[in-house]
Amino acid sequence: MRNVLQLLGVVTVITLALLVSGTALASSFEDYFIDPEDGQFDTSQYLSQVPMGFLPVPVILTDPATGNGLTIAAMIFHESEEQKKQRISEGALLPENISIVGGGVHRHGPGRG
Repeated sequence: MRNVLQLLGVVTVITLALLVSGTALASSFEDYFIDPEDGQFDTSQYLSQVPMGFLPVPVILTDPATGNGLTIAAMIFHESEEQKKQRISEGALLPENISIVGGGVHRHGPGRG
C-alpha cells in the first residue's frame, strides 16, 4: 500500500507540473479547459492545441489474482507545427501521434508497460 501511495504522489506532482507548464502558454484557464458552448469543464482544447498535450489515466486494480493496486498511464499527444496546420485544415480534433507510457503497483510488486 505504501508503494501505491508513493506512486500516486509522484504521478500527481508530474501531472500538476505538466498542466501548469502547458496552461502557462494560455491567456487564461478558460481558454483550454472551459467549453465555450456550454461553459462546462472540457479538456479537448487543451489536448488538441498544446504542443505536448498530456492526459493521465489512473486505473484501480481489484483483481483477486494479483491483489489490489494502482496503475497509472500517461497519454501524450504530440505533433510538429506542420502536422498541426494540416490536422486543423482537415478538421481533425486530436493529433495522430499519441504515445502511452505506464506503470503500476499491486500486492505482488511493481509492473511496467
